Amino acid sequence: MKSGYEFVMSEHKRLGEHLGEWIAVVGDGIVASGDDINEVYKKSKSKHPKEIPLIMKIPEETVMLL
Repeated sequence: MKSGYEFVMSEHKRLGEHLGEWIAVVGDGIVASGDDINEVYKKSKSKHPKEIPLIMKIPEETVMLL
């Protein structure tokens, strides 16, 4: 299972689908997304109660990962 950081680095192209949204990553996938961080966290924990999600906001501006 990938860490949240490994997911972001390997799957960064998929993040364009979530511009301006909060996302929750568990392992190798986005498990929740939306405009409200609290709702994203709740959805993530309901799907994966024993995991700690990586939660981040995807900027609407162009992003460059280095």
